[in-house]
Amino acid sequence: MFADADKTAMSSNNLILSKSRLKRGLQCDKSLFFTLYRKDLEPKIDPATQLNFDEGNEVGERARTLYATGLLIDKKPWEREESAQDTNQAIQDGANTIFEASFLAGGLFARIDILTRASKLVGWQVIEVKKSAKLKEDHIEDLALQAIVLAEAGIKVDSFHIMHLNSKCIYPNLSNLFVIKNVTKEVADSLSELRDKIEKLQKVAEIGTEPKVAIGPHCDEPYTCAFHDHCWKEFPQPSVFDLPGVGPVGGWKIIKGSGKTRIQDLDENEFKGKTKIAIEVAKTGKRWVEPRGFQLAIKQWQWPLYFLDFETLAPAIPRYSGCSPYTEIPFQFSCHVWKSPSAKIEHFEYLHLDQTDPRPAVATALAKGFGSTGSVVAYNMSVERGILEDLAAFNSQHTVELMSIASRLVDPLPAFRNHVYDAKFFGSFSIKDVAPALIGEHLNYNQLTISDGMIARAIAEQLMRSLGSNDERARLRQALLEYCRQDTIAMVELTKWMLDISKAA
Repeated sequence: MFADADKTAMSSNNLILSKSRLKRGLQCDKSLFFTLYRKDLEPKIDPATQLNFDEGNEVGERARTLYATGLLIDKKPWEREESAQDTNQAIQDGANTIFEASFLAGGLFARIDILTRASKLVGWQVIEVKKSAKLKEDHIEDLALQAIVLAEAGIKVDSFHIMHLNSKCIYPNLSNLFVIKNVTKEVADSLSELRDKIEKLQKVAEIGTEPKVAIGPHCDEPYTCAFHDHCWKEFPQPSVFDLPGVGPVGGWKIIKGSGKTRIQDLDENEFKGKTKIAIEVAKTGKRWVEPRGFQLAIKQWQWPLYFLDFETLAPAIPRYSGCSPYTEIPFQFSCHVWKSPSAKIEHFEYLHLDQTDPRPAVATALAKGFGSTGSVVAYNMSVERGILEDLAAFNSQHTVELMSIASRLVDPLPAFRNHVYDAKFFGSFSIKDVAPALIGEHLNYNQLTISDGMIARAIAEQLMRSLGSNDERARLRQALLEYCRQDTIAMVELTKWMLDISKAA
């Protein structure tokens, strides 16, 4: 079925094509080549990615508890041949449920989350465990790749299943944590085309020469490739993808239609709205601003001003009362307070890093710190509103205070989206792009130890699990405080900018 190759040599050279390698190859031949021959080009795993891996492992371990008995093939990821040998022995010994069952055949390798059967007289069931809360098309491809390897290994399979998290599961009752769906037909329908693609990828692996593949939409579909930055290093920055209102689909449409990648090469008269303005700004180098818009926006705010930002957890497996998979749980907030135009800026904050439910302490700290009057400034306030309303529903002790805070929210984002554009926005109106562009590089998040919310979430999980030395924990705790504080400082500085620019209206 597959290209004849020296499988012994392939194994010794670590060129066995596992599911993860095949997945990369299906997205791009060059990604597979880099994975096999140029691992030095792959970025180091960041804390957010590591958290994703760790949660996936925890979900897999939890899924195994659904089975009264089962044998775990407990080998390192790179111990493929040993894993396959142990699996074969387990089957020969009569095991009916095997976790992490591994098969090596035809130069291909697959590790099955759960391989089970009712008795020795029937074929196997293959169950792929996913940490997502719904079935995705990508999951079918995962199982189809496993199906091909199992067929090569001579394993009779009766059915294929996806086991994913149940969004309706509510802690503390985790008896319905998983949903299992039979996708045997969907897997069978995808096998023929997939086999042809795998043969092609085996040749890519065997030849060992970098394929010539141009960059394209596939670089970000279905996921951003690990080697994206390397392949795109010669692409102009900024580019048509850095225009507001364009996005990846629109960017490739512009390139296909005009052959142009640089913003300055576009004809602004062919575009409308903010996209047209952004092209004009790129060409002239002059910021576009409508002071009147900011004057009208800030006129609605009332002193004192509170500048609020939350950081949240979203555990895959719920662990706090009333929570489902991926429920957002605030564990940290920062608040700067500006009581009057002439007053000194004040600050208070809270950070919860033990394993108890953070919500009671967060609610108490908010109720204590906020007064009963004054606008609460939150950039993209729908996030803060949702958190406050959920906290109010959860914590009856402070419902009135929390709903008062939520009712006074004001959002500067619409004003910045509608009334100013700077070339350094790069098509984004995120506070991480707007603040450095308008205020200065001292508000550049890339200078922080923690530069985005997903990494903050991962670091918090690490600290809650008491990982790392005391010195390292103290350093990371300070980094979390600095990161959250940066958001509210940025809002203060942007508000001052709004006040100044309003004077020109």
